[in-house]
Amino acid sequence: RQLEERTCELHALQEAMLNEEEDAAARCRRLQEQHAKQMAEKQALLKERETWLRQVSKQLAASQRKNEELEERLIEAERLEEKLAEYENELLQMAALINP
Repeated sequence: RQLEERTCELHALQEAMLNEEEDAAARCRRLQEQHAKQMAEKQALLKERETWLRQVSKQLAASQRKNEELEERLIEAERLEEKLAEYENELLQMAALINP
């Protein structure tokens, strides 16, 4: 009778241990799935950031080219202003010679 009770207790313990192992395995699978999902989300965010950085980099390069172009135009405009001032002075000198 006591052997029967012990055997029954042993079976109950084995059943409990088996259930605990199954629960632990299920928790482990859930954690692995959760980790895989988080890694995929991080990977997607990283890809998004890389795309954004490439776009910003292209925009920055275009902006720099535009600034260089505008700077060249400004230098050319200043040169033309100087030339115009020279011509105005020459015209004033000629006018002074014609009409003293």
